[in-house]
Amino acid sequence: MTSQQPIAVVTGASRGIGRAVALELVGNGYRVFALARSGLDLEDLASLVPEGEIAAVVADVADDESREAAVDLIMDATGGYGTDVL
Repeated sequence: MTSQQPIAVVTGASRGIGRAVALELVGNGYRVFALARSGLDLEDLASLVPEGEIAAVVADVADDESREAAVDLIMDATGGYGTDVL
């Protein structure tokens, strides 16, 4: 993965600190997988940065199935690499 940008996963990214962290990470060169329960809020977040820098992932980290689906999505999207920062 040395030739690619680092990857971060941010939970609670739809608002507040999570949203600010996601934007800061993008500003520092990360590709961000932004997790939250609200798809509309995530779409709004993703619209603030260049396309592809934030991947909106609707997920509830308190729900096992939702969490597992988010992990599967991230693993697929990164070719099995996973993440550098959570």
